[in-house]
Amino acid sequence: MKQIFFHIVIVTSCFVCTLQAQNKTKIAVVPFKNNTGLKDYDAIAVGIGESVTTIMAGSGKFDFIERIQIDKALQEQDFQMSDNVDPQTVQEIGKVLGVEYMIIGDLQKIKDKFRINARRMRVEDGKLEEAVNITGVEDELFDMQDAIGRKLEA
Repeated sequence: MKQIFFHIVIVTSCFVCTLQAQNKTKIAVVPFKNNTGLKDYDAIAVGIGESVTTIMAGSGKFDFIERIQIDKALQEQDFQMSDNVDPQTVQEIGKVLGVEYMIIGDLQKIKDKFRINARRMRVEDGKLEEAVNITGVEDELFDMQDAIGRKLEA
């Protein structure tokens, strides 16, 4: 009797976990563009996407496509990051990746101020679902990255 109960609990747990995984939103975070005009910030711009992914993954609400798959799809589609990402391009790349949403963004700098912009684009129709930004100084860049991730996960 105990074994039967134990097996029922395990099967039920697996079923619940599968349902939870199916309810997660599939999302891809594209490397952010460095719009500072300074190569020194290329790594920071890429790191923003990584930080956003890490923060959002902690919520358990999203399934993420690994960055290597994203990079491969971007190369195959000859996708160039630009200030004005075409909704059709978001749809094409998103469909290749099999995601519902893509997060794109950039890092800007004017004098001693930095701004991080992020946009959640719906793949189905290329529409802008959400846009967030944060402004601060260089010493706050890590905190700014985390704040963008928290804003997008909400």
